[in-house]
Amino acid sequence: PIALPSRNSASGTPKMPTVYFANASSKLTAQTKKALDKLAAGLKRGSTVSLTGYTTGDQSSSLVLADTRSKVVAKYLKGKGVNATIQKSIGGMVVGSLPLSRRVEIQLELNK
Repeated sequence: PIALPSRNSASGTPKMPTVYFANASSKLTAQTKKALDKLAAGLKRGSTVSLTGYTTGDQSSSLVLADTRSKVVAKYLKGKGVNATIQKSIGGMVVGSLPLSRRVEIQLELNK
């Protein structure tokens, strides 16, 4: 599942989605790929986004999973012409919400 991007009415740029993953998974679903395709199409070719991966645990294996999730999203977006850089991977659970802890957040980097 993915939170779909929407247009920011003030600037016309797409809002960045958050990609959610199943427990212990770094696999992109067909629905997620479709939403990432839509995001990439809405960005100018060569746009840059930064990614932050999250996981439910803070042990090293969980942090590796958060990093792997970020790499999967980065690779997919790069294949669509979007420059994607991984900022960090974070362990720890969002209180009361396991699905929110299993995610990759995408942020648009402004060209300088």
